[in-house]
Amino acid sequence: RPYINDQLNSRLPASLRTPALDVRWESKLDPENPPAFVLQAGDRIVLQGQRRWWLFDGQGKQIKVDIHGPGDVVLDPAAKQIRMIDEFGRLDVHRAADGEREYTASLYLTDRLYRAFFARRGRRLVVASFERAMNPHPKASTFASYLESQDLGEPMEVRSEVLASARRDALIDWETPRIFAAATADTVFAAVKNEIFIGDFALKSKGRFSGEFSPGPLSVDEAGRMYLFVKVGETLALWCLNASGERLWTHLFPPDSAVTAAPPVIGYDHKVYVHSPAVVTCLGPDGKAIWTKTAGGSIAGMAVSADDQLVVSAGSKLIAFDGKGTARTLRDFAGDSLITPPAATRDGALLVASRAKLYRLE
Repeated sequence: RPYINDQLNSRLPASLRTPALDVRWESKLDPENPPAFVLQAGDRIVLQGQRRWWLFDGQGKQIKVDIHGPGDVVLDPAAKQIRMIDEFGRLDVHRAADGEREYTASLYLTDRLYRAFFARRGRRLVVASFERAMNPHPKASTFASYLESQDLGEPMEVRSEVLASARRDALIDWETPRIFAAATADTVFAAVKNEIFIGDFALKSKGRFSGEFSPGPLSVDEAGRMYLFVKVGETLALWCLNASGERLWTHLFPPDSAVTAAPPVIGYDHKVYVHSPAVVTCLGPDGKAIWTKTAGGSIAGMAVSADDQLVVSAGSKLIAFDGKGTARTLRDFAGDSLITPPAATRDGALLVASRAKLYRLE
C-alpha cells in the first residue's frame, strides 16, 4: 500500500545488496494519467494514481486499468486481493490475478467521506474517514471524522457482487475536520484534533489521550510507538509516543520549515526520516537531528531498506543514504524524472515510476 505497510512506516522488505542497480525492464505509462505510488506484493504490481489504478504482472505486462474513488489502494497477497474505495465511497475488492471485481461492501455515509485509511484483520475491517467538502462554500463546523469497525461475516456471503454478510458494529465520531490513522497486527492508532485513540480492530479502547494540538500524518513501529506530526499553535513538531500515550520525545522544526506532509519513515534501527521538497533530515531514536542532506532534486518520496539504507526518489535519480548520510546514486534516469516513492520485492528488486514509465531495477 502507499508507504509500504499498514504501519505506514515505509519499511522495505529487503536489503540493498549492491552499490548500483540496472534496469531489468520498463513498461510504458500514459503521461496524462501519472501514478502517485507503486505497490508490490507476491507476483503483482499495482500503480495508484489520483483516480486510476493499474495492475501489472511481475514482468511488467499490464493486466487491467480502472478507476477508484476517494482513498488508497491496498494489495493483499495473502488474500490475493486488491482493495480500494469505489467512486461511491464503498469498499471495492478485486482479484489480484486478473483485476476483476469480487464484491463491494457499504461503508458509513458512502460518498460524503474520504477514506483516509482502512485495514483488514481476518473478518474485521477498520476504516478511518473524514467528510469531504461536497459544496464549494462549506462551513468548517459541519466537518466530522469517523472510525468504524465492520464484521465481514464468517463465512462471508456475497450476493450479486455485494457483501451481504457485513455488519458495522462500532463507530466513533469526532467533530473535527481530519483524521489520520495506521495499524499494527492487532492495534489501530488514530489522531484527530486534540485527541489520540488507540484500540483493537473492534474499536475497544486501549487508551484515549487528549491535549491541545492539530495532528498530521503518522506512522508506527513494531513496538507500537507512534511518530506523529503535530502543530501546537504555529509550531510544527514531531512527537514519538509509546502505546500508553506517553510522549517519549519531541522534535521541533524551525519556523520556516517546509517539511512535506507524509508519514515519517522509520528505520529498522529506529532512526526517523522526514523531508522537505529537496532536503532529507535524519533523526536519531531520541529525536535529535543526526544529519541533513540535499537530495539533488525534487523529492518524490522515500523508503528505508532492511539494512537501514534510505532510498530516495529525487529528480532523475534514485539515491541511497547510509546511516551517516553518505549518498550514492543507485540509478540515474537521465532525461526522466521520478514521481513515486520506491517500492521493493522481497528478493531485493526496486520498483519506481516516472510519468511515462514503470521501472524494475535489480
